[in-house]
Amino acid sequence: MAVPAPKAPQKFEVKAPQKIDAPEELMELRDWWDQHGNLVSTILLIVAVVILGVSFWRRHQSTVAEKAATAAAEARSVEDFEKVAGEFASTGEAPVAILKGAAGNCSAGQFDVAREKYTGFLKKYSRHPLAPVAKLGIAFADEAEGDFDAALKGYGDFLESADGEGYLAPVAKLGRARCLALQGKAEDARTILDQMTADKSNTIWALQADDLKANLKQMKFTKPVAADFNDLLSTAIEGTPSAVEEVAPAEAPAAEAPAAEAAPAAEAAPAAEAAPAAEAPAAAPEA
Repeated sequence: MAVPAPKAPQKFEVKAPQKIDAPEELMELRDWWDQHGNLVSTILLIVAVVILGVSFWRRHQSTVAEKAATAAAEARSVEDFEKVAGEFASTGEAPVAILKGAAGNCSAGQFDVAREKYTGFLKKYSRHPLAPVAKLGIAFADEAEGDFDAALKGYGDFLESADGEGYLAPVAKLGRARCLALQGKAEDARTILDQMTADKSNTIWALQADDLKANLKQMKFTKPVAADFNDLLSTAIEGTPSAVEEVAPAEAPAAEAPAAEAAPAAEAAPAAEAAPAAEAPAAAPEA
């Protein structure tokens, strides 16, 4: 039997790849990417890192702010407030803590320390909404130490500045009246108080002005007036000026009536006989 002859190997023709004509715009984009692709990738990477960093920083700041708020709420002593001001200096709790710490120093009779804190506050937070409190604090420290000339200047500068139009202006006016009375200038003090009574009728300021007028001649210098001043500072720090400004219309007559019936002049004399020096805190509730 004949053996079939082997078949010749089949030849395959390798065709060149077909060239596809891309749109001109796509070619331009490819050329642009070849030139700038690495730079664009780097910029996108940097942007992504920045976004992640900002997000982390904000989360961290939020945590710090929460810790600061908790520490400030739990603070009770001067040392506590100093700790808040130091450890959370970058938060909004720090300036408030400084003022509360200074108020505590005033209560303890440490007026030089308080003055230093108030002065430092104004250097660091001169535009802070509570800066007027620090200005009054310095004048009060001067008054409490018996430097009435310096205190009068401090209260006067406060009233002549833009702060003189604010809700703490009556505090400065009462401070001026006290200092004048303690310098023996009762009539000058009375002029200020009469004007306050007229301008601030039916407010707590009018009541305090009337109380001070009733005791002008009996006033003598004593240091323990810090507590009442600190009450005002605490109110200012809490940001509730209405709490120290207006007296409810129904309450104002009731507060004035007992004073009229009790004959203030008759009360002043026994007070002067018993302990004239102790009368100053009652006569000067706010500084």
